[in-house]
Amino acid sequence: MKLQSLSLVQLSLLWTLCLFLFPLLLLQGWYTRRTTVRLPDGKPPAEGCFGEDQESDQPNIEIVGVGDSVVAGVGVSQMTESVTAQVAAQLAATLGGGVCWRALGVNGEKSEELLVRLGEISVGRPDVFLVSIGVNDVTAVTGVLKWQFNIIKLLAELRDLRPGLVVLLGVPPMEYFSTLPVPLRQVMGIRAAMLNHTLRQAAELLKDVCWVDLRDDFDPSHLASDGYHPNATACRDIAVHVASVVAEKLREAS
Repeated sequence: MKLQSLSLVQLSLLWTLCLFLFPLLLLQGWYTRRTTVRLPDGKPPAEGCFGEDQESDQPNIEIVGVGDSVVAGVGVSQMTESVTAQVAAQLAATLGGGVCWRALGVNGEKSEELLVRLGEISVGRPDVFLVSIGVNDVTAVTGVLKWQFNIIKLLAELRDLRPGLVVLLGVPPMEYFSTLPVPLRQVMGIRAAMLNHTLRQAAELLKDVCWVDLRDDFDPSHLASDGYHPNATACRDIAVHVASVVAEKLREAS
């Protein structure tokens, strides 16, 4: 059964049934936290430029990544291999100009924490915001209504900065995370699919917001050694998808 093909109502019913497994899920979650390999963030620098032409009068495109461990580069060795950097590299190759990037990720960050941090850091006014959030809301069992409120507020704050585009990375299919035991893996997958619906709906309603579904063609072999985070190959594949969407949107806006 493909969870992405189910409606939010169907997913909610499955989630309710899963609550009968709560004692087992609680035990498995505790055990997983104690035994899972903890990978570090990618090595800095967490910013850079690709395809920069010092003699060109055309300004560089700027991408700022915000959110969780995917943006922080957990799962890759260098930040230049991270999703934000790879999107910049792909865009520079596609558009033929300079693309600069900054990755402002925090490992373990939830949507509510990202909202607080946005008020404390300088993100500037980039052309593109790349947002990765949701996995930690799944593991923390953030309520669906609270999650929806956080995403609405997050998008409002980002759009107030007037970027050209906000790109939401979909919540990945956690039912394939090999570090999670069965049935916890499947239950987390159901919850992730539920939160994913909110991101998709936001992109459908707002023309300057895009949602990139990470469930399409997900390859479990592209997980890092912790069986949880994307490795360098996965980051490159995600970046190719994101860059094609961003390039098309930027061409339409020009």
